[in-house]
Amino acid sequence: MVNSVHVVKALSAYTQVGAGLRTEVVMVASETPMRERILAAARTELTLVGPAALSMRAVAREVGVTVGALYRYFKNRDELLTELIVEAYESLGEAVDAGIAQVWEANGEARGTSGWVAAGLAARRWGTARPHEFLLLYGTPVIGYDAPQRTIGSASRVIVALVGIVVAAREAGFALPAGTYAVDTSDAALAEDFARIRAWLVEMGFAAAAPRVAVEDIFLTIRSWTELLGTISFEIAGHYRNSVESGRPYLEQVLRAQARALGLP
Repeated sequence: MVNSVHVVKALSAYTQVGAGLRTEVVMVASETPMRERILAAARTELTLVGPAALSMRAVAREVGVTVGALYRYFKNRDELLTELIVEAYESLGEAVDAGIAQVWEANGEARGTSGWVAAGLAARRWGTARPHEFLLLYGTPVIGYDAPQRTIGSASRVIVALVGIVVAAREAGFALPAGTYAVDTSDAALAEDFARIRAWLVEMGFAAAAPRVAVEDIFLTIRSWTELLGTISFEIAGHYRNSVESGRPYLEQVLRAQARALGLP
């Protein structure tokens, strides 16, 4: 997880905090549905105080209504936070899907390295444009907040997109490279994890491919997904400062290395 002190310092490079943001939210057109106005105000509060300090009272003040009026739309802070999280996951997932679709439209092919790179760079574009929301999803957990089941489907969109690229490559006959690290599943708990993930593949629409997906495919895809999100988080939070300052080309190299390890065409 990212260090909160570093996050606050790093995000100053992305957001101008102060009266300007507050004024912008207050000036939302009066005809905008109240629920949307509340969510817009809550997103602005995220940039000002972070998710842990998000309060219904502050959001109500931004919208210009009483706290009681706010509770007509969201029963508590956690419900509001959940809505922000689901919306952010969906928006990120849409951005990744669009990145893959763009490759498909350009050359009719998204199962290989080009689609993989496009997906990862799309995730970075979204994260660097909306750093507070990215760190809401992948940064330090909010103490006391327990994400409900309804967030799971939205949270799975990026990994489902990556799995789809790997599965399509396997179905097209592209296998893992010779000499790929053989995953040791002698640990019963780890073997159970992989079995659970294989069952999840069926639930996500990969029923035909799931039995043929190697443990190494699962391992490498999850490792790559984690590395993708971690690399973006490190850039946003400023952990690469004075080292890797060229975020996009660096991430592209990471993605290409991942694609080669996965044997993508």
